[in-house]
Amino acid sequence: MHHGLNNTYIYAVSKITLVISNGTDNVSIQGTGFFIVKENELFLITNRHVVQPDWKETKYQGYKLLSITFDRRDYNKTTKNVEVETIEMKSYNMLFAENDIDDIACITNIEVNDCWSKKTPICIEYSMLANSENFEKDLSICDSVAIIGFPIVYDHKHNMPILRSGVISSDPRLDYSFNGRDNGHALAYEAFSTSGASGSPVFAIQKGFKIGDGLKAPDEFYRPVMLIGINAGNIETNPDKVHQQMSYMFKSDQIIKLIEKACVNK
Repeated sequence: MHHGLNNTYIYAVSKITLVISNGTDNVSIQGTGFFIVKENELFLITNRHVVQPDWKETKYQGYKLLSITFDRRDYNKTTKNVEVETIEMKSYNMLFAENDIDDIACITNIEVNDCWSKKTPICIEYSMLANSENFEKDLSICDSVAIIGFPIVYDHKHNMPILRSGVISSDPRLDYSFNGRDNGHALAYEAFSTSGASGSPVFAIQKGFKIGDGLKAPDEFYRPVMLIGINAGNIETNPDKVHQQMSYMFKSDQIIKLIEKACVNK
């Protein structure tokens, strides 16, 4: 099967760790993030609730940020092991969606601690982000997706993210709502999301394959792998809080808007 992904993509995903305090208790919060590169500029993308926990959870109101770190990793072919480097961000800018609903954070102008090796994290190319036209014309229900992140069952031995798969469940041309309210630019997909997977990139895997010279096929025969969104959580039923094996993402065209805004504000 030609899915368009390889092992490199799993190294483009970072674990993000936030430490906050109310003066008495320190709380550590973990999530997932990924780097997008556009014209040599790096943008760290994650969920807003990962880096601003009091945005969704009133219990964190009054807490102050002590530290925020991300990690980068390399596979060492000689030792056949994974080298992980944890990097503390000393200064940065954060951009959030203007509608105050889309659970997306775009972190720019990152300055880090001195112990960083200065190796550039593995990044996802900006051109891989699906735009609004792609959601209108190129994506469909039942398209296969892959989610890479740090859920509860990530590879703890090697401190590595894992990949899980699913399918698009709601019409990509529409903004999905599981409760009848305005839930922003959301898209439902069938997959199991757990704590720690917030902020995971969601890819629509390659459809078909490229046709060689001299051969013809309909335009819809081939579609390259695309980054179509950022995982934001699972869908539960109240009052029992039962996981429906359904999750939702916020669409990548909204990530594009934040990156474009960051470029304008440089």
